[in-house]
Amino acid sequence: GIDGLRSRTRIAPDALILEGSLPLATRTWLNVIAKVTPDAGGRPRLTVRAGSVPLPPSLAEPAADLALKFLWEGAGPAPTFAAMLERVGIADGEVSAVLDVPLDLTRSVRKLGGPVSPATAMAARATFRAMTARPREPVPLIMLYREAFRTPVAAEIASGRMIGIAAALVSPSVLRMADPNADAGLMQVRGAARATVAGRPDLAKHLALSAALASGNSTLGAALGEWKELADSLPGGSGFSFVDLAADRAGTRLGKALADPERTARTQQLLARAASEDIFPTTALGLAEGLSDTEFETRFGQLDSMSYQAAVARIDAALDRLPLYGSGS
Repeated sequence: GIDGLRSRTRIAPDALILEGSLPLATRTWLNVIAKVTPDAGGRPRLTVRAGSVPLPPSLAEPAADLALKFLWEGAGPAPTFAAMLERVGIADGEVSAVLDVPLDLTRSVRKLGGPVSPATAMAARATFRAMTARPREPVPLIMLYREAFRTPVAAEIASGRMIGIAAALVSPSVLRMADPNADAGLMQVRGAARATVAGRPDLAKHLALSAALASGNSTLGAALGEWKELADSLPGGSGFSFVDLAADRAGTRLGKALADPERTARTQQLLARAASEDIFPTTALGLAEGLSDTEFETRFGQLDSMSYQAAVARIDAALDRLPLYGSGS
């Protein structure tokens, strides 16, 4: 979610390794490698290399604690690295961990993305209230967008309205994207709005949430969509769904276009007269669903495999054919 950041995560036989490169104003790059290795009792040990400077656990963990203290805006003392990452296990190319991350820390990290416009926060709250006051009978999702964008608004207000729609459909906590300190009363409103895409409530939630996420960072929104599907492929999940992924990618495009000052007016004009098939390609309903982790790996391997990228390219090609999204918009 950080502009310009290039990152990679990999699993070594005995460690989880996170690599990141961030461009600096001096036209150089800050390269950081962090390694988390469990000791015999499963307690994580952190080592960091920033550029050519190595930090052993005796220095890396206090440095991590200082960073957490800097970010912390909650009540009481800031959490520590050891308290948040309690245990780690690495075996057979998989990592398991016990995490305890305070909600106040996630709010603090959210603010690193920059301050949210008061107009965006106000629009999010107003749209949420309007959408949750609707009758509970499910309606096509396009009706909610047509209602929200009946008259043109500025891009920052469009972002707030997308967040409000997603909060009404998915969870009031989505409002914190626009307002980290959203009113506690709003947080208690649940399940008051219902919508569908191609007759499916799950696709409406995927599309609306991805649009809201993309209104702030389209790369983050797209990545979270893939992460959700991979998580669903694990035991107990509903399985990896390319149909859901198509809804995620449609929402990402919609959110990106509405939040772009150069494209928001045209996108709102198209939305005002759009039909359900204009926001989600009906051909995507025939894509594979319910794939287990094993089935996904057998058919597609990893996310950077040619077969998986080809499947995603077919989804994007279907989206390109919709006037609302245009060519890769």
